[in-house]
Amino acid sequence: MDPKKIWQDQPTETPKMTLLLIRKTARDLRAKTRRELLGIASAHLAFAIFAIVGIVRSPALPQRTAWAIALLWCGAGAWMYQRGMWPAPMAGDAGLETGIDYYRQEIERRRSLLGRWLGWVLGPVLFTLGVFIVPLMTWMLASNPRLLRNTIPFFTMLTGWMVAMVVLRIRRKRELAREIDELNQIEKESRQ
Repeated sequence: MDPKKIWQDQPTETPKMTLLLIRKTARDLRAKTRRELLGIASAHLAFAIFAIVGIVRSPALPQRTAWAIALLWCGAGAWMYQRGMWPAPMAGDAGLETGIDYYRQEIERRRSLLGRWLGWVLGPVLFTLGVFIVPLMTWMLASNPRLLRNTIPFFTMLTGWMVAMVVLRIRRKRELAREIDELNQIEKESRQ
């Protein structure tokens, strides 16, 4: 007997998703979403405080107006990003169908969160940084144009970070779509 042939002829098992595994996965995803929501809320708060300091310390009305817009966008971003994202926990006596539905809702909630990130997190952050950096760059150019060359590494890293974050968000959104497809398949098999 050929061991390779015996190994290849063994029946394969299709992994079955149990109710406990669905609950654990849904809880893990819910905890991850909550951690991200708290992290983004703290970032919104930090940039809002930064904008308030900018409003108080800016001498010119256009600068104060730009800081006020940054503050409003941070506030709106915090509200829009957090809206509808705090779900109730899954009932302990929920059945398989309810568990799958709950898990699907968590995945959809997570996908929605990923879709909101660009306009309600990255937008206010970049605008607030821009309100800070543009006057600084103008001052640098006026005092010594060669100093602008020193900012190239910062802007290169900032651009790289933004591109990486967008790519990671797109990849994660695709992974969540695959998880929804897998859940649909499990639900279809459980009904048969």
